[in-house]
Amino acid sequence: MLTYADKEKALNDLEKICKRKDKKAFGEYCQSIFICTDKIPVILEILKDVKKCMIPTSSGESSIEMASKGIDVYTYDISATSYYTQQLRIAATKMLEYKEFLSFFYMFESQEILSEKYYEKLRESLQPRAQCLLDRMFSSMEGVEILDKLYDILRLCPTFLDRPGHYMDIAKSMFSVNNEEGFYRAKEADLQNKIHYAQFDILDLARSDYIDQKGFDMVFFSNILYSLSLEEKIAFIHMLDEFYIEYLKVGGSLVNYFHSMDGLPRHLELKQEDIDYHNVRSEELEILSELSSEFYEIGQGINGQGLYQNDIVHLIKRVC
Repeated sequence: MLTYADKEKALNDLEKICKRKDKKAFGEYCQSIFICTDKIPVILEILKDVKKCMIPTSSGESSIEMASKGIDVYTYDISATSYYTQQLRIAATKMLEYKEFLSFFYMFESQEILSEKYYEKLRESLQPRAQCLLDRMFSSMEGVEILDKLYDILRLCPTFLDRPGHYMDIAKSMFSVNNEEGFYRAKEADLQNKIHYAQFDILDLARSDYIDQKGFDMVFFSNILYSLSLEEKIAFIHMLDEFYIEYLKVGGSLVNYFHSMDGLPRHLELKQEDIDYHNVRSEELEILSELSSEFYEIGQGINGQGLYQNDIVHLIKRVC
């Protein structure tokens, strides 16, 4: 049931999303990532038996991947937009068939991306606040306009509208739930109850809706560190030991993630054979790896093709 408070929140969010003037990567109403590059399946191979975790909302793929494996997922994001995009992906997984899901998100048919004809099938599975905002968007906008309002396509997918199939292949390589078998496995999961959401800056966890949530097997920060200066990165990692530890159960881990290519211009036309990983690797990686209790370098080709990175690095602090 849509409450008055939820309706007011949805309408206010819609106004802010539609009038958004800046293109900040991080902000209260910034666009959501369309494709997530966090290699969650690889993390789950490193961290065994995860039952409860806290992760960034991102594109929603990570939370669905984990929930499909029975994990209780507490998602967070600084942007309110991410709530609606995660809800959209959850509902699409629950209510569409696989080919419809691909058409809805990846535009196999001309102009079908975020099509209203598919939205009508999935809307009943949305939480009331999300349904309120998205109903208004889908009744008044074309799919491409909705895409622009909700998602930052250029950040990770600069040629998406020209090559949707290419990015669909990348999405399939990153997450099992973007493949047919994994998609139907996720459809059977209780996604709306396994996946939780709260809007806050991860630096303000102590003042968030999750303040009383404890016993996490993993608190995951993705590559949020890369929005900070080196000094801030170091301070953040030291803060993990002083504060975030209390949210973990024994054996739980605080996990940072970053690309070995971060720091370079994101969309350089570099050929893989022209990249020498050991020359590209920055001083920051050396410093941050020394601050971690466990340091994993995940090479190209493991769990898919990736995007612009030559290698993936996970920095993990495990609580004994």
